[in-house]
Amino acid sequence: ITVVQAAGNFQQQTAETAAADKLRANPNIDAIYGANGPMACGAVQAMKNLNRDQKSVYVATVDATPCVINMLNSGDISVALDQAAGFYVPIAQHYLVAYIQNGPSALPQEGATITGSELNLNTGVKHAGILPWADNSAWAPGKITTEYGHLWFQTGAILVTQKNANDKSLWANVPLNQK
Repeated sequence: ITVVQAAGNFQQQTAETAAADKLRANPNIDAIYGANGPMACGAVQAMKNLNRDQKSVYVATVDATPCVINMLNSGDISVALDQAAGFYVPIAQHYLVAYIQNGPSALPQEGATITGSELNLNTGVKHAGILPWADNSAWAPGKITTEYGHLWFQTGAILVTQKNANDKSLWANVPLNQK
């Protein structure tokens, strides 16, 4: 395996230019990893611009942004690992209230694993037509570590493929009310 690196600076256009340069210099690239959605979309666009068969290159990325969802549906991106961003605020609010009510002992300890049954965030209230916090498997299990000198709640992630790219609970698919 030979790894070549291109700096996309987390920007689609920058990644497109960098990927095009690497693709010209390395015509046998089999896989591309984008550290975020815009860079993966830029790399796919570079392949299209170079008339490369993007479906023959395995493209993986972090973050199932709207562009990534579109490219998953078209088969241009193979897989995305999406963050359970919609759960971050409810998790933080849960522990903030617990801390205010019960003090530091209410916080999970470093090394703990928090399951969806231990921390049920389902409010039963619909938002944008869905129950966004009903499926704790989107974030669970969570692991408690220490980062930057404080407790860190590391959620699980969602593997997004063409099969589940249109799931309404993915943050990029939640309809926004436009007024």
